[in-house]
Amino acid sequence: MTTTTIKGELGAKHGIEARIIIIVVAGLILSLFVVSQFTKTRPEFIGYGYQMSIFYRNYHDTGVLDNYFIPTFNFAHTDPPSDPYLSKPPLTPLMGYALATIFGDHLHTYLAMIVSIHVLFFAMLAWFSARRWGMTAGLLVLFFSAFSKYAIRFGTAQSFEELSILGMFAAIFLYFEWLDNSKDKFLLLSVIVYLVGLASDYLAFFAAFAIVSHWLFFVKGKTGHQWRLIALFPVTTMLTVLLTVVLMTSSHASLQSWLERAQVRASDSSWVELLRALISHPLTLLGPSVIVAAASVLLYLQYRYLRYRTTALPVVGTTRDLPLLHTLWVAGLLPLVIFKNAYVIHRHWTMFLLPFLVIGTTLAIITLLQTESLHRIIRFSLIGLIALAFIAVSIQGVVADFGTPQPTSETRAHALLLTIADAVSNDEAILVLGTYNDSARVSAHYILDIPSLYANPPEWETALNNRDDYTLVMSTDAASYALVRNQADLQLVAADDEIAIYRVA
Repeated sequence: MTTTTIKGELGAKHGIEARIIIIVVAGLILSLFVVSQFTKTRPEFIGYGYQMSIFYRNYHDTGVLDNYFIPTFNFAHTDPPSDPYLSKPPLTPLMGYALATIFGDHLHTYLAMIVSIHVLFFAMLAWFSARRWGMTAGLLVLFFSAFSKYAIRFGTAQSFEELSILGMFAAIFLYFEWLDNSKDKFLLLSVIVYLVGLASDYLAFFAAFAIVSHWLFFVKGKTGHQWRLIALFPVTTMLTVLLTVVLMTSSHASLQSWLERAQVRASDSSWVELLRALISHPLTLLGPSVIVAAASVLLYLQYRYLRYRTTALPVVGTTRDLPLLHTLWVAGLLPLVIFKNAYVIHRHWTMFLLPFLVIGTTLAIITLLQTESLHRIIRFSLIGLIALAFIAVSIQGVVADFGTPQPTSETRAHALLLTIADAVSNDEAILVLGTYNDSARVSAHYILDIPSLYANPPEWETALNNRDDYTLVMSTDAASYALVRNQADLQLVAADDEIAIYRVA
């Protein structure tokens, strides 16, 4: 056996050991994330957290096909169910229905589903990063994803976007794998995972938009076969939209209501509010060092391209680092800009920017580690600053989520409803006086399981005058409480300061 062979075997052995260590560390990071989600004390979207259970009930009671796959709240208790949830496609609620059928209609069933999607999302980012930049990069991406304040705070948030972003950004990475390797299987897989994302949330469209835009304007030497493959993105999008319209019209859902909701999301917040959110939300959920590090990498690569016509970092990466970062950034930013109202009021939408920010930060750290032209003290000081600033924000999130939770109007309303649940009969109905936040109504519908009406401030008095429509009325803030307590024919059932429940005398 030659010396070269011995060295090769030793190198291979050490390489396997290193991979095992990295996999174990990655598993530990994901395990700690999962444990944190089921042990924190902070209530997560109380009210909204039970929407998957409400969808399950309607699927179970009337059948998935009779619902035309569309999830419904069925606030009015009609048959077939009314109030279709038109904001999102049905894949996530259908997954919840399937899991609840197997494991039971329990809150932890749905929490486990959402946490598992987060685990897959973080693991996907780490896996593609490891394939592209090495195992160290993958581990750093996983660390910044799973230990971020975003993950700590919103890891159990029951919403539709989590599965959508998994499909979105997996599609982008697979598209660049296709560009690098010219193997059709990567683009076909990209279209499939894009479809998964699109069936979970319409916002996945922006991944296809970013991919096709990059292909049209920045890829040279296109062949007819490649054109046919890339055309699968718009074809898939159009077929999905057509199927959605067919399902909605078959279930007598209102296309106009869907368009009106989209218009509200696009216009109800100002550009100043959006700009404030674009700065404050990432700062509070990921920290300033992550934003600065990722932006620095993007600007540095852009400078290198303009001066040297190269899109790769000099110490790590492939020939397409800059286009990949641009695509991640554009696909993540467009939903926030176009549907600015949703981002202003939903801080967790920062997750659309998370892939770009954590990957950019990782590349910044690896570049600093490998750039010997910088003094060692400067390099490690910068790396330490990035890490410490990120960890400080995450620790603040841990303290907030594992400390004593401060009661909110939503949690107080939920607790108050629980106290009267046994005293409410099936033939009753409740009117909830809200303030453009129907979390209390969702809680009332879930806990009491009776028809529920909802009125915003301009409609409060009109709704109260329709006494034949309800037997209970609930205030949710000081203004609605002041109005309800002065009604002579209402009797107090339960109260918590300005949150109160009355019965029609």
